[in-house]
Amino acid sequence: MSSSTAIVVGRDGGFGSTTEGTTSVNASLAESLKGHFVGPMPISKFLQEHLPPPTKQKMKLPNVDFAEVVNVSKEVEMYVPFATAVRPLLPDNAEVIISAENDSETSLLRPDIGLRILSDDDTSRHVQSGRAIIREAFNFTNTCLVIELKLNLCDDPFVDDLSFPSCENDSITGMRSRGQLAHYASEVFTQQHRLYLYQVIIFGSRARFLLWDRSGDIFTASFDYLEKPRLLATFFWRYTRTTSAARGWDPSVTPATEKDTEIVRHVLCTFIKENREAGNGEFPGAYVSLDEAYPVYRIRIANSEGLAVRVLYAGRFFYATTGPCGRGTRAYLAVCTKQRKVYVLKDTWQVEDPNCLDELSAYDLLTAAGVPYILPLMIAGDVLSGNFGPRQLTTVQDVSKHPFKWRAPCSSFLRRHVHFRLVQNVAYPIQCLKNSQELIKVFHDVATCVAMANTAGILHRDISIGNILFVRTDVGVIGILNDWDHAQQIHDMPDSQGYFRSATRQFMSIALLKSPLKIHELADDLESLFWSLVFAGLHYVAHGDRSFLVHNHPFDAGPHAISCPSIPVPGSHTGRYRILIESLLKNFPFRSSRFKAVINSLCDTWRNWYIMNIMDSEFVLPEALDKARRRVTSPAWLMTLLEEARSDSEGWVAQDIVADQFPPLTLREEKTLLAQELTATFDTSHLPKSVRSRTTGPTSTRLTQSFLKMEMVPSTSTVPAKRLEEISDDSGDEYTDGPARKKRKFEAFSEPSTSKIVNSETTSLPRDRLATRLRPSKLPRVQPRRIAKRQ
Repeated sequence: MSSSTAIVVGRDGGFGSTTEGTTSVNASLAESLKGHFVGPMPISKFLQEHLPPPTKQKMKLPNVDFAEVVNVSKEVEMYVPFATAVRPLLPDNAEVIISAENDSETSLLRPDIGLRILSDDDTSRHVQSGRAIIREAFNFTNTCLVIELKLNLCDDPFVDDLSFPSCENDSITGMRSRGQLAHYASEVFTQQHRLYLYQVIIFGSRARFLLWDRSGDIFTASFDYLEKPRLLATFFWRYTRTTSAARGWDPSVTPATEKDTEIVRHVLCTFIKENREAGNGEFPGAYVSLDEAYPVYRIRIANSEGLAVRVLYAGRFFYATTGPCGRGTRAYLAVCTKQRKVYVLKDTWQVEDPNCLDELSAYDLLTAAGVPYILPLMIAGDVLSGNFGPRQLTTVQDVSKHPFKWRAPCSSFLRRHVHFRLVQNVAYPIQCLKNSQELIKVFHDVATCVAMANTAGILHRDISIGNILFVRTDVGVIGILNDWDHAQQIHDMPDSQGYFRSATRQFMSIALLKSPLKIHELADDLESLFWSLVFAGLHYVAHGDRSFLVHNHPFDAGPHAISCPSIPVPGSHTGRYRILIESLLKNFPFRSSRFKAVINSLCDTWRNWYIMNIMDSEFVLPEALDKARRRVTSPAWLMTLLEEARSDSEGWVAQDIVADQFPPLTLREEKTLLAQELTATFDTSHLPKSVRSRTTGPTSTRLTQSFLKMEMVPSTSTVPAKRLEEISDDSGDEYTDGPARKKRKFEAFSEPSTSKIVNSETTSLPRDRLATRLRPSKLPRVQPRRIAKRQ
């Protein structure tokens, strides 16, 4: 299926200023999951080990013919013939789902074909309706198997030839297919309670089976399903007749009864009402948890020994990370039906590493050391299969380490993950505060927590705005530092950082982003705290600058932010460094003058530190460097600054915490906004009247749409003369149509300024060059070069 349908998926954990389309997400997943694929596994071995035949049923396969599937000219024409051929293999409680043709608005992701296994209550409805094949909007909450169909053999996402250096097909079509499969797997993992899942991909006359878990993916060798239709038929027959646990469903989670579902929704509604009356604001995930499109489940939580057990009920998650591999953290508002009380349930897959702390051990050490400003655990432990069954673990990493003859080279860093759950009382995110004075109090408490934990020999290593919470008491707000799943004991820190980097990229220190092998230190946690405060100020503290994030993107994490530190992508150390060196946050127009002073002081501190680090030692006074080092590595200085600001009664605004002032934009929305700003400031006095008249009034939209197709550059009213000379070199094919026109992108304007050009003489861009430099691909009636000739 074409993946052009727009999807609003907050990249970077939802902290970025833009959202990605489906195609961008697929490309990012294909790139980020390199090395996570194991194969090609022999098909007979795959079926024997992962999908054995049900013990109580004898397999009787009908004759199936898939010839009509390939006798088509378009991919969309493959769906009905394939579904028709598969249908005789399925039991009565299975439904074949084909994406609706008009499903672009009701569904964000549209796999080609899905398989749904109905419960006993729904079987009679299905048999009576007689609907063998259903065309409807895709629903990932109850689709157990995704089948992707491709028309051509070149769409194969993998390579069977073991002589190749990689088992992944790195062609454009291969990466597109692999990214689509990863995106579908991510959605199923996120919206269902699963340990693993299966997929089927059809490309031309060949097919493969896939098995995903949170460690990676196993894929089989490709086979010709026209010559060997029994292999494909065996898979569908076994898959639809095995147990739900064998299909990958988590046995510790079961559907809630109608009575329990009604209780859960009533308790959540009461929770929302009471919080509004108490002045805590509305918990961001409360209404999401009431989404009736998501079923309510009974979730069993036990400690690691399985002795203490609690049962909670939860519907839709209010937070989830993206991607099929990794921790897959989800957070729910869970209800105890006996107590009629709401808790926060965290469901994640922790990395099993003897050199790292698991989250339960981290909380035990913090509690024993008396570290304040953390949320106590109500119950926590690894998830067990059954009352006293084995722990739920990933298995793909074990297959990747065995020297099988059939296995192509793959990454050696696939790691075992352990399913883990914990339950805590509800704490609130910072957007539920009332004013910036309370915000400073919360950050002061978090800085105290970081300092006390460091004294106890523990580093958090993942400080971000999502991990900073608060609770409101009779004496005011109390800050909370949560999510210690990346914590590490200082005496166990390695001599150098390995491949895996802890922390959320958007809030990592510049030093960590610049040096991927650098060891995480206390100074890095303090800088992450600083960037979290900057994020909170820009998004939630009232101010008058509505375009800062649109132009600067300091909290986007580009795909090469760590792997290629030299590239000045948003969110990398270069983009973050520019925010400090150019003092872009100096005297930012916050309504609260006291909050503005705090931001100025913190920006100056880290600016001075990084300037001194890049200057030659002979130009830096040792006393000044030592003072800067003490500040960025001392939580005491930060705590003092925040406490003095909070205790000062002047300069604060009673109510200056507002709704998100920079909600994530789609890439199209961001480009439109920039085009509108360019249209508003574009000097059209030199243009012909027929063109100039279109820049105002109702018809100005046409010119704006033309600008959307341009390779735009920022305003050049004060471009350094040296830089202007570089871009004024008029090569012969620079502005012609075709690929040569896109030869240069004028990336010089997106680079951060350096000391070599800060004081350079500036000049204005000549008008006869302005229309040429905009280089529109399609300007109505008049081409840029003709404009120059008329002048």
